[in-house]
Amino acid sequence: MRHSSFLSLPTELQCMVKDTISPSDLRTHVCLYLSDPSCAALYDSLRDADTFWQHLCWSCGLGMLPDEELGDITWREIALKCVEADGFCTHPQCGESLLEYNRERMRESAKYMAPGEVLLVDDDFRDYYEDVSLDAHRVFGRVSFRERYPSGVYHYGRPLPVDDDAYLRIDEAGVPAPIPAGSARAYLGQHPLVSRSFATAAPIYNLYILPICDVNMYPEFIDRQSRAVTVYDILHRIQKQLEQHLTVMEASIYVSSHERCFANKNWTLDDIFDNLTCLRRILAICPIRTLSNVENSATGACFVVEQY
Repeated sequence: MRHSSFLSLPTELQCMVKDTISPSDLRTHVCLYLSDPSCAALYDSLRDADTFWQHLCWSCGLGMLPDEELGDITWREIALKCVEADGFCTHPQCGESLLEYNRERMRESAKYMAPGEVLLVDDDFRDYYEDVSLDAHRVFGRVSFRERYPSGVYHYGRPLPVDDDAYLRIDEAGVPAPIPAGSARAYLGQHPLVSRSFATAAPIYNLYILPICDVNMYPEFIDRQSRAVTVYDILHRIQKQLEQHLTVMEASIYVSSHERCFANKNWTLDDIFDNLTCLRRILAICPIRTLSNVENSATGACFVVEQY
């Protein structure tokens, strides 16, 4: 049906056509909304229009970011921004490939949850949600950070944000791909669909991440916030650990347990200690493979970072 033919239909028929679009087809709904003011009116005239957009985003596994918790943005705005900026991205970890992956996870979660629902993890979580999956998003195994923190780089007077630090890789057969440089990198800030994706298969309010690489640090807690934990939240918390200084003993223990990662480097002991000065340098050599949910408690879902 041509665009002009649709616009010539009576409003009742236009609504019927709109209602045939899958309630999880974010791109089509947004494209229809943006196609003409009369089409936008089909959505804006709904009794609870923002709930429609909230459920649409939820069914695509998309949530809010930290600075949006105060209610100064609508779900419609989030949906439109995501599709306009990223909906047709061709990166294998983004665009329709990502949306379909998210939809499949949410279809499974919807067997146990209501649309728009977010779960609170506590000691009794598995008593009520025995079959709910808390598997971490696959994108964590396709993200790297800058190998070195750019000296003197600040953003509006603050340290480099995770949006300009974490970036997407293109891996083959589970092997980390060669790291692209500079502008060739797909930084997180360019991919709102990735940033907004729920961190876990079933969206949850609270979790914590155990120290990376067994370095003696405190866990990173995301504690009972008012929105679902997203990929952005996790990467931001991991980034906070990256400049953690490694002692000689910690670097030595790490290398001895990851000999395969360093086999082709032919480093001397001095090279090891000169290069492995912080967690950022370790992740540049041994990237994140996945995050695994190892237990659940009153504090939240506990995840450990696994590396290649």
